[in-house]
Amino acid sequence: MDAEKKRYTKLAWIICLYQVFGSYCLIINQNYGNYILTNVAGLKPAYAATAVSVSSIALVICSLLDGALVQNTRSRWGQFRPWYMFGVFVCLGGGYLCYIKTGNMFLTATLCSLSYFIPSETMNVLYTARQGMFTKMSAGNADARTMFGSYNWLGTYIGYFIAGWTTIKLVSILGKGNETAGFIGAHTVFGISCIIGYFIMVWAAKPYDLPNKDVAVVKEKRVNILDMFTSVFTNKAGRVILLSDIGRFTAYYFNMNLISYQCSYVFGDINTSATVFAVTNIGGLLGSYLAPVAAKIFGRKKTMRIFDILVLICYVLIIPFGGSLMGLTIVVTANMFFSAFTDGIDPVLYMDAGEYYLYHKKKDTRSYLNSMYNVAVKIGVGVAGIVTNAMLASFNYNADNFSLDAAGKAKFTMMFGLVATLLMLLPIIFMFFHPATDKEMQDMTEANYKEEKMQLTGKA
Repeated sequence: MDAEKKRYTKLAWIICLYQVFGSYCLIINQNYGNYILTNVAGLKPAYAATAVSVSSIALVICSLLDGALVQNTRSRWGQFRPWYMFGVFVCLGGGYLCYIKTGNMFLTATLCSLSYFIPSETMNVLYTARQGMFTKMSAGNADARTMFGSYNWLGTYIGYFIAGWTTIKLVSILGKGNETAGFIGAHTVFGISCIIGYFIMVWAAKPYDLPNKDVAVVKEKRVNILDMFTSVFTNKAGRVILLSDIGRFTAYYFNMNLISYQCSYVFGDINTSATVFAVTNIGGLLGSYLAPVAAKIFGRKKTMRIFDILVLICYVLIIPFGGSLMGLTIVVTANMFFSAFTDGIDPVLYMDAGEYYLYHKKKDTRSYLNSMYNVAVKIGVGVAGIVTNAMLASFNYNADNFSLDAAGKAKFTMMFGLVATLLMLLPIIFMFFHPATDKEMQDMTEANYKEEKMQLTGKA
């Protein structure tokens, strides 16, 4: 047992390192995406909302196929590593499209939509492949899975902390007064780091993701796309976590969208967003490190419920305290700290849902269930974009000429906190309907792992 713990602890730190370098693929889109659409690309809020929502709809549709792609990958590099080896270049390249100046609002919106769709869809597949690698690396150990997920976020938050401090500085230094050129430069710097990070993961996964070009799928567990699709909707564990995450991610991305506008128009300086994004990610870093400990004490599902409630409280506190830079920074830092506990555990519940279905139906749709995380993210991003731009439109937002008086700033802050709070109620409610205890899920996972090992090696 000590040797096993040392093995997965070492892997967890490698996963952390991979994300320190590789967490920047969508960082500019995530932190400044809506700002780039309205202030760099020059889209009106209605066009920006349309670009995001159309992309999100397409992403949801494509996400229904991502798991099938990964599930059926056969190559001399294994099932999961090929996506990491080549996908990172597609992801980074597509992101440049939003910087192309066309002079035509419709064409610009189309390019912006593609600049969001291509990287996000690639990341969907990469995420699904990563979760599959975590499954292989964990060898049926639930504690290892939780640690891998949490340390993945630990590295991510370190990367986000670095990006929070440096993005606007890089834009200023590399752009030399040209905001578009600055964002292109920052995008490129982060891209080089991502390539390094992703190849660290390719190296770490090699002993576990063996060549499978000539390995046949066990006939009894062979699945088609219909099996995969129905494995979500006929699987209560899958349905619950999917619906829960749609609410959770909508609240999260609405929160991330509004920070840039809060800094620009309530605090009067977009540069203050660097402070908010950097400092708040310290909270996420600490929470990710402690998440496996909390999961040990409370169990995975109870930890999700406890910390979702704490996140909701943080959204409520934006209303009285988010009107000042210090107040918003403290509240969002606490938010990120509590969110990190659920972020580390959340992907494991999709892995659990796949194990749940495999145990009961004897059909291996685990990669497909993992890909449903991306469906939740993309629906959340799309709804958050619509809600964000609807809120901006209610203030008659115009990037070229917009300001708020004292009453307007107070109202903007109040709407920021209130909307996020209402959205966060959804995951708290849905999680009460999850069908299996942590102990039951561990028993199912171990049984699946032992059966799979026996089929592949002939030994129990």
